[in-house]
Amino acid sequence: MEERVYTYSKFCGLLGYPIKHTLSPLMHNLSFDYHSIDWVYLPFEVEPDDFEKAVVGLKAAGAVGFNVTMPFKELVIKLLDDVDDEVKKMGAVNTVKIINGKMIGYNTDHRGFFRTFEIYRDDIEGEKVLIFGAGGAAKAVLYSLLHRFEPESILILDILEDKIDNLRMLIKSWNVKSVNISFDLLNRLNDLEERIKKSKLIINATPVGMTPNIQNSIIDNENNFRNEHIIYDLVYNPLKTALQKKAEKMGAVAIGGLDMLIYQGAEAFKIWTGKDMPVEKVKEKLESALK
Repeated sequence: MEERVYTYSKFCGLLGYPIKHTLSPLMHNLSFDYHSIDWVYLPFEVEPDDFEKAVVGLKAAGAVGFNVTMPFKELVIKLLDDVDDEVKKMGAVNTVKIINGKMIGYNTDHRGFFRTFEIYRDDIEGEKVLIFGAGGAAKAVLYSLLHRFEPESILILDILEDKIDNLRMLIKSWNVKSVNISFDLLNRLNDLEERIKKSKLIINATPVGMTPNIQNSIIDNENNFRNEHIIYDLVYNPLKTALQKKAEKMGAVAIGGLDMLIYQGAEAFKIWTGKDMPVEKVKEKLESALK
């Protein structure tokens, strides 16, 4: 890929903390180069106390847009001029477009999840789903599950009660009646192993297991897995997480977060540029980078 940044180059980027693991710059810069677009995508690791200043700074510096990742997907909303209808329902933003001095927020995570998981629609129909995490990523996954799939029930676990309360109130506004949705604090659930074994789909929507802490797994005991399980770990770096390895060892289907990263990125790329991301070229490049 040709390296080129000129005085007239436009730029966008990623705000998050931590983001040393991110592959988003590689993904988007390859795509800009593929379409001969003179833009550059930069990572900005911003500590929480400096987040608002960073957003104001990006706008003032002339950015065309930016992505937002943990832990800022909810916090950013109050800083924006407008959001699309899906963000109003989900309460989380991962993509911002800056046009005519206005910052507009979007969520492409739920589309990325659907595009990678739609082939399992029949497998989880009428089944139990267990989700670890109640933050911005979990909101997008839940939105997709409740609007495009038909599980019997969904249990959401987190370690923070305020996150659970926030998500519970948000879901009420979706007016979903066909799925039994429940919440609990992870550290007070006494029958976690039983809940795991009874669930068909288990989703990790937390950063547990992400580089550099690749030895960690949201589920420690591999004997909790069975071959009927479908495990979806939203973590994409490393390419195969400790959670995936444990699940595969016991015969379960284990899906990593790379495809979701790419497809949500493709949606963001389209919002910014109006062009299609070269998905297959991007996937080949990112898989190579992770090996």
